[in-house]
Amino acid sequence: MSFPPPTVPPLGGPPGLVAGWYDDPWDHLGLRWWDGGAWTGYTDEHFHGPGARSGADITGEAVAPVRANVATTRALALLLPLGAVGQVASLATSSSALRTLWQQARAGGVVTAPNQGPLSGPMALGQVLSLLTLVVLVVRILWLLRATRAARALGDVTRRAPGWACAGWIIPVVNLWWPRRGIADVAGGTEEVDRMVRWWWATYLIGILGGAAAVMLSWSLTVAGSVAAMALPAASLLVSALLERRLIVAAHRQQMSRVGLTLA
Repeated sequence: MSFPPPTVPPLGGPPGLVAGWYDDPWDHLGLRWWDGGAWTGYTDEHFHGPGARSGADITGEAVAPVRANVATTRALALLLPLGAVGQVASLATSSSALRTLWQQARAGGVVTAPNQGPLSGPMALGQVLSLLTLVVLVVRILWLLRATRAARALGDVTRRAPGWACAGWIIPVVNLWWPRRGIADVAGGTEEVDRMVRWWWATYLIGILGGAAAVMLSWSLTVAGSVAAMALPAASLLVSALLERRLIVAAHRQQMSRVGLTLA
């Protein structure tokens, strides 16, 4: 449970010490997180009394999920841009296939089955690219699960439990805002980070919703019109991937620093 510190800082704080848990200067039976330059509002009522744990015990609980996230962070940092390119290409192939079907219908000819004729190539490519998007989603969920577990072990306040934070990526409708909150909870909470999170989620929604709208309208557009309609969603998806990559790498490095780990 977190309590904000008093407005007047105590004398004899630990300037120069690394970030970590120390005796709370306002309540010596408890612990408070020192971020390396100032006291934070992070405490936990379970640390009070004779059974209070040391800062080393608390930090130790976060080591396992943080260490496990090293490879996951690297994989996700690589996959996010590739996934965005795959999403754009998948939208383009879907748009092309829908436009071809509409043209066949207008010409009064036989509509080609998706696995036959000129549609077989685009449809097959779209299926492969959709699989890449699924892989990115799975790695996203795994990363957020471990990062949220680590954040809670370090005493950070998260709006949702690790399992629910991850479920936000796959529950219909709520996946339009839950993932943003999950990333914000583990990314640091500074004004700069919050601004980046907002830009990331805005570009993500523009890319996903705008791309779906562009595909739905492609039947009535020319090739040039479809390309123009897809331009903004495509650019948004690419920007979103780069912003998310920056957020997850920064959040992971911060957690590694807090538990005393360094990148190899």
